[in-house]
Amino acid sequence: MSMGKKQHMTCLRGTEMVSKSNPWIAFRGKIDTVMAEAAYGAALAEAEGKLLLRDGLNDIVRCLMEVMGAEVCLREPVMPTVAGRDLETLHDMSHDPIKYFGSWHFVPEPHEGAALSWTNVLRTRVREAERDLIVACEDDINEGLCYALNRISSAVFVLMCEEHSRCKG
Repeated sequence: MSMGKKQHMTCLRGTEMVSKSNPWIAFRGKIDTVMAEAAYGAALAEAEGKLLLRDGLNDIVRCLMEVMGAEVCLREPVMPTVAGRDLETLHDMSHDPIKYFGSWHFVPEPHEGAALSWTNVLRTRVREAERDLIVACEDDINEGLCYALNRISSAVFVLMCEEHSRCKG
């Protein structure tokens, strides 16, 4: 058996080793999971021919990669656009879905396809990541990362609403 790094430990930053139960490692794991779920949603959307949703979900993957990079490097995230819109615009749209999409909050129906339903799951997972970040931060909240995840959640909701309105025709 190797006498190197203990298997329950991992690198946090530089040479700092922490237990894999560390809240920051748990947060990174959640972001990794959410990135995978966003990529899976994009694949579902492509398989269903929902190319605008696919492209938006690929943008969400890029946003989550930026969050991960910012956390690891202890810098502020620089967020890309989603579906050609900045995250602040998407946040505003998410607060008035009736104005922009003609419907309020909804739960996707089976006939609207797996990609839309999975996008709803993704929205909840981003919210979970936001809560995991707050746990990791304890009393020293990283406002930049919190802001980014909050806006990513809004962006996913807008993607949902847009696809829902396309399904309604």
